[in-house]
Amino acid sequence: KILEDCEKNDIAIFNPDLFELQNVIAPPYSVIGGDAVVYSEVGQKIGRQYPWGFAEVTNEEHCDYITLHDILLKTCIEDFIEYTDNVLYENYRMNHLKITRP
Repeated sequence: KILEDCEKNDIAIFNPDLFELQNVIAPPYSVIGGDAVVYSEVGQKIGRQYPWGFAEVTNEEHCDYITLHDILLKTCIEDFIEYTDNVLYENYRMNHLKITRP
């Protein structure tokens, strides 16, 4: 259903096969959102408390956040910058000009 909605609304989905990603685990990825900060002698930990224990966002045994961060921000940053500049900004600029000029 989600993929159908994405296709119907012309939403592009990240395809890791288009990039040379070495030493990256294959999808699906498991990501948790941190809603708690736990302070200890070692420092602070961000994660989520579950009945079975505390899951840390930055612990690679608990979550794939670090892997996704590396993929998206280290490997694909140039593509994001180019897309933002060439597509998103240009669309915004054209729409803004249509509104401000009669």
